Order: sequence, then structure tokens, then C-alpha cells
Amino acid sequence: MTFQTTRLPYEFLARWGTDGKLQGCHVQWRYIVSDGTTTVAESLSEAQTVTSATTYPLSDLLDQIQLAAVVAAGDAQAALMSTENLVSELRQRLQERPVDPPAE
Repeated sequence: MTFQTTRLPYEFLARWGTDGKLQGCHVQWRYIVSDGTTTVAESLSEAQTVTSATTYPLSDLLDQIQLAAVVAAGDAQAALMSTENLVSELRQRLQERPVDPPAE
């Protein structure tokens, strides 16, 4: 018996901050395992941030301008997280660095 996994869009989530500005959007996929006629199992993916790398069928829901705004927000969020991780790593390195005695 051969099993087949199908990936289908499941959910599009949008979140706004306390300031009323869009914080970001996430998508989820539904995975269905079947033997061709009978569904054997189903599961949902973790929520994934919408970025320019997202291949979710958002054009069914959003027009091109809205889609560009959602993608730009996701890319900015991803860049911010990357920068925050880098700053944290650099702080850790500075704390681990031995302190040279003052020159006389």
C-alpha cells in the first residue's frame, strides 16, 4: 500500500499590537496522509511567519498591494529578530572577554 501526503492551506492569521499597528502575519498548513481513497492521518503545521519566502496562496485572499505589505512586515520582523540575536550574541562575547589590566 502506498501512502501519499497532501499539503493544503489551512489558516491565515494576522496580529495587531496594542498600538493598533500590524505586528505580523502567520500561516498554517494542513497535512493529509491517505492511501489514495481513505484519509489515514491529518495534522497541522506550526504557525509560520509570512515573509517573501512564504509560498502560501495568499493571492486568493489579498490583492497585490496588501500582499506586498504583509510580506514587507514579515521580512522586517525576521530582520529585527536576526539583529536582536546578533546583538545578544555580541553582548555575550563581550561579557566573556577577559578584561585587560589598566596600562601604567
